[in-house]
Amino acid sequence: MKTLITGANGFLGAHLARALSARGDTVRCLVRKGSDASALEGIRCEIVPGDVTDAASLPLAVKDADVVFHLAGIRRASTRDDFMKVNADATRLVAQAMVDQGARRLVFCGSLGASGPASAERPRLESDPLSPAEWYGESKAEGERLAFEFAKKLEVTSCRPSRRSCRPASRS
Repeated sequence: MKTLITGANGFLGAHLARALSARGDTVRCLVRKGSDASALEGIRCEIVPGDVTDAASLPLAVKDADVVFHLAGIRRASTRDDFMKVNADATRLVAQAMVDQGARRLVFCGSLGASGPASAERPRLESDPLSPAEWYGESKAEGERLAFEFAKKLEVTSCRPSRRSCRPASRS
């Protein structure tokens, strides 16, 4: 399978790149110029310079990809607009580039922050409406909504990994 990973040089992205490469997939990694790509050292992958917020850098990155794992995002920012630009608007840019280049499957990495907090009386259910409590969660909820706007043109999946699910397994 031919894959593209946005945010490939981050924690999740590097682990995903390693796993996909190990199973024999062709792995392309979108990495911003000047970013630390050391997490990708030793992984059989093609590093493509680009930025999810720059529409002009995306066509080459998504070209010939069967699936795009859109993991790029920011967790800290000074303004709501900064969160929205990277976590939401960039999702639309990535999905549109995929449509334009004929890619077929988008896997969007959301966040539990999009769901909003659970109460002590009742855990959140997947069927509950999104109710983020802060700008980060709001931007990830909007990114998820934008991803699913492309569901008639792309196969779209969203996952909301938790911090606990991202930790390496203990070796007991």
